[in-house]
Amino acid sequence: MPVRRNISLLIAGNGASLLGDGMFVVAIGFAVFAVGGGAGALGVILLAGVATIFACILPAGVLVDRVSRRRVLVGADVVRCLIQLSSAAIVAHDDAHWWWLLPGSILFGAVTALHQPATMSFTAEVAPPEELEKVNGSIQALRGLGIVLGGAIAGWIVATRGPVDVMVVDAITFLVCAICIAAIRMPDHAEATPAARVAGGTTGVDDIKAAVSVVRSHTWLVHGLLLITGFVVVSYGPIQVVGPAAAEDNAVAAGMSASMFWAWMSAATAIGMIVGGVTAFVRPVGETMNALRILLVLGALGPIGMAAGVEPLLTLPGFAAIGGAMGLFSSGWESVKQSRIEQRMLARVASLDMFAQLVGMMVGVTAAAAIATFMSTDAVLWWIGIGCAALAVVSATSPALTGIFRVRAGELASAGELANSGGEPTDAVAPALAN
Repeated sequence: MPVRRNISLLIAGNGASLLGDGMFVVAIGFAVFAVGGGAGALGVILLAGVATIFACILPAGVLVDRVSRRRVLVGADVVRCLIQLSSAAIVAHDDAHWWWLLPGSILFGAVTALHQPATMSFTAEVAPPEELEKVNGSIQALRGLGIVLGGAIAGWIVATRGPVDVMVVDAITFLVCAICIAAIRMPDHAEATPAARVAGGTTGVDDIKAAVSVVRSHTWLVHGLLLITGFVVVSYGPIQVVGPAAAEDNAVAAGMSASMFWAWMSAATAIGMIVGGVTAFVRPVGETMNALRILLVLGALGPIGMAAGVEPLLTLPGFAAIGGAMGLFSSGWESVKQSRIEQRMLARVASLDMFAQLVGMMVGVTAAAAIATFMSTDAVLWWIGIGCAALAVVSATSPALTGIFRVRAGELASAGELANSGGEPTDAVAPALAN
């Protein structure tokens, strides 16, 4: 099996898709406005997509564990390509109404729910255990790069040609991703595996219960899910709500427009994600949790400094630290799960992970909106800063989560030493990499 070729195709496909995601975030608002919608209509379109993902993510994990993950990914990207082309046609139509985009948003959400657990589990099929950190680090770095480049490209296209062209380019990125994934050649036994997978029982509910049992059987997995959910509640979700308002409040002091300063804040976070992903690619960090705690404390200084009236541009490194925490931890976290959860359960565990994050997003967005409405934008910034610092402290109470990254790094170091010496993994190392 051409492992390197497969990994390159996997990373290239993900890179194209993530670039399109970065473009879509900018284009969707202008697309809704172009067909007569306003901020409320945009909210309905986005909420419909997120609600669909929330409703479909657990069943999606069950389905992905029962079928060929490669075919799911190819099919999902082809469907998303067609949805974006259809949406572009709607926006280009002179008499279109914004609610015509609603069915596409719902279908897009359903397909995305399939795509997310399939990507995580398929990565473990394509990449050998010792390559997982490099692959996941590359994907996280590309995610940050997609936000920066995708947003910039989309802004330029919207300004010069309009949102229709951005949506067409976004559709093309999904097609490129589908072609790359379809070109991956897996061994015959791997393609035949889905039919032989043992689910969890006779129904999809039994399958989900089996995945919950797997999560509960690993203390580090439970603590990791709680940590990620907590981060979304106190940081990622609230930033989406308060970011534009905070940028508007600080734009004059920063010497630029509100939209430009919000772009700087987003770019700082994305650059942090790139650095975190590259760090994981270059060298798996055994002390990932200690590095995460430091980054969370440094990240807390960004929103707290902004709320306290510090020169706005001086707060950007804090937002970069938050992005760095996301990129570094996500790279290692995905690799640990992929190397320790058996293949037949990976998509279901991934769907539980994403379900927890979606719950955290709803809680975080709701809490931030309430605080901003009844108190102030600065109160939300304090919430984010104090929350990040609190997570750094609380995470130190989990030796299981801290230890799993150290064990993983030790396994990789041992495997690397054996590879350099021309030896084969010992009985002690091989099972550790597989389980």
